[in-house]
Amino acid sequence: MNQVEFLTLPSGDLVSRVRGIQTCSFIEPRMEAQSWVNHYQENIRGRRTLVVLGIGSGYHVEALAQGSNSKILAVEKHDALRVSFCERFSSRIESKQIEVFGLDEQSLSQLIDQVKTPFTVLTFAPAAYLDLPEFRALYDVLCGRETSALLTGQFRLRGLQDFFVSSEINLKSPSESYRKLAKEQSLSTRWRNVFKMMGELIR
Repeated sequence: MNQVEFLTLPSGDLVSRVRGIQTCSFIEPRMEAQSWVNHYQENIRGRRTLVVLGIGSGYHVEALAQGSNSKILAVEKHDALRVSFCERFSSRIESKQIEVFGLDEQSLSQLIDQVKTPFTVLTFAPAAYLDLPEFRALYDVLCGRETSALLTGQFRLRGLQDFFVSSEINLKSPSESYRKLAKEQSLSTRWRNVFKMMGELIR
């Protein structure tokens, strides 16, 4: 299996999965993206810079750009996902509202230079949790947090309890459970259960 795969939904939307795990809803990716933006409204207002950890299929970054005038710095580990996003949302890239970065040292150095205060770090869980240790390291640098307790407290403010808690990841794939959630549960219920599931996986 390729590490990154792309699929076209009946709606025509292009979605992706990494190592068999969906990076967004395969039912209503745009609705899911808007729900994510709505969830973070308190953290978005009045910020000059929004750092997004995890691009995935990209719809949440697009929805964020549509609802905000802030500069968006989107971070993604996988080259194929970055390339796909830049091709599909080229007008946002060309307007300089969105800039895309990898997780290599040079890219992260460039990203940090672009961050203007006040800023917020946002995590799109389905796209980020497979690469948590690397995203956590970036979060530590941006927010100056050095202990798990402080990290947990910061993410609790954003409604993501126990998201970055452990340095160890349970590598057992949750793909079947994730697909079941996507098919059978409402978006709001799905998000609560996905966050709970991922908190358990990375303990």
